[in-house]
Amino acid sequence: MLIKCPACRAEARLPESQEGAKVRCGECEKVYVARPRGSRSKHKDANTNARLGILTGAILVLGVAFVIIRRSSSGDPTPVAAAEASPSVSALPPQAPAAAVSPWESDPVRAVRDVYEAVAAYDDQRVLGRLDLARLHAAHSSAESAGGAGQPEFGDLSALEVAEFRAASLATLTDRTAPDAIGAWRPFDGEVVSESDSEALVYVKVTGLDEETSLETRTIAWELVRDPRDGGRWHVAGWERVLTAAETRAVRVAKQARVERVELSDGSKVFEAIPEPLAHLESTPQELRARIDTLYVQLVDLTLSPRKNADAKAALVEIGGPALPVLLTGLYEIKLETQDQAIQVNLINQCLEEITGYYTGYKPQIMEGSATGTSAERRESAVKQWFAWWHRDGAKFLAGPPAEPSKE
Repeated sequence: MLIKCPACRAEARLPESQEGAKVRCGECEKVYVARPRGSRSKHKDANTNARLGILTGAILVLGVAFVIIRRSSSGDPTPVAAAEASPSVSALPPQAPAAAVSPWESDPVRAVRDVYEAVAAYDDQRVLGRLDLARLHAAHSSAESAGGAGQPEFGDLSALEVAEFRAASLATLTDRTAPDAIGAWRPFDGEVVSESDSEALVYVKVTGLDEETSLETRTIAWELVRDPRDGGRWHVAGWERVLTAAETRAVRVAKQARVERVELSDGSKVFEAIPEPLAHLESTPQELRARIDTLYVQLVDLTLSPRKNADAKAALVEIGGPALPVLLTGLYEIKLETQDQAIQVNLINQCLEEITGYYTGYKPQIMEGSATGTSAERRESAVKQWFAWWHRDGAKFLAGPPAEPSKE
């Protein structure tokens, strides 16, 4: 076969059996692989396949003999030296596996972090860009229509209604004044609880931004959906606070730490806790919260007929546990200084007793003395006893009575 040196273009002849061997040019001493002229592309493909083979596995590379040829006067190559071993070919170093993405840096958690970052930056458009308004509206409508008439679909809303819903959704995220608002908290950890091609559930741990909540930790569950119209990015479909087992224990310990056993001047020993305003239970739907607030106002409004006050009391007793925070707050906030206030506090106390079955012997009266069976100390202690009950036994009461043992 006829071969040509790629350096000086000198031609030489070589037996067909030497194809693929390394040869040294007799003119310029260039070492090259002996290939017939015109076979470049075929052998180039073979070399490419060989290199791919090296990448996929370790190959034992054998020495390839050098055939040193000289161009004789007749034009035929003549071997001039013993075969040389070609340099050994080292296998490519194995590539390190790609580092696993931490939950904090995962795409779903990053999407939620982006919402918090946008809220912190007062970037309302960026926040809105992360919301799936149709899904949020569907969840909102489901809560609003519970037990009532159905709500319109998001696609059936007018432009004004869409704008109002968008503004309301934005406000619930960006508000920094309400203690439960998303904007009042900062994320520091997160995990993907579940993820599919179209939906994900993310738990993000947050801590408060103000001094009062800076040491508190909460967990917020975020529902996400992919939006194919936005390049498949994750969008927010809902969020709510969840109490983990650790957070439940922390809340219980904190509440119990507020309760202390005290001895009154008459020698009786009772549990007391410092009264404070209480928020609605997180599990209480917005519609029910509004109804409780309205009934409470009707309960203590003495310009109404006593029948109206009694109707409100009966309705609050029927609601039961969800009404307790509002009633206890009223018990704390109404000062016992006038006869009307005594009547209001008495109505609240009656509600509390009928709902819970707990009695403190409270006698909300203006007059004091043995004849009335009350004193300033007793009245003040009664309010504190109600809050001690709330911190110690409120959770158990709201959980309901224990299940009856099976008779089987």
